[in-house]
Amino acid sequence: MDFTELFREALDRKGLSHARFAEQVGVTPAFVSMVATKRSKPPLERIVAWAKALNFSDPEYTRFITWAYLAHCPEVIRDDYLRLRGRVDKLERRVAEFEEKYKA
Repeated sequence: MDFTELFREALDRKGLSHARFAEQVGVTPAFVSMVATKRSKPPLERIVAWAKALNFSDPEYTRFITWAYLAHCPEVIRDDYLRLRGRVDKLERRVAEFEEKYKA
């Protein structure tokens, strides 16, 4: 998963065309198309407005914003983030299992 995939899925789920979404967030449909096809990076100065226009839930909102910032990072940073995020997720699952096993 990367920002572009997340963005395209959100547009599809909301039933938004590039033109309609562009109108909502104040950019051109051509720019939305460029972001949706990895020919341009998401505009960080407008990413909050984009997330709000897509009406994300809290976890989706955070993921969308995170992936937008990661799209601007060097690949090594993205790789490190994903590796560490995987370790954190694994630890959180283990804690939950432990708590379930030993709850009073």
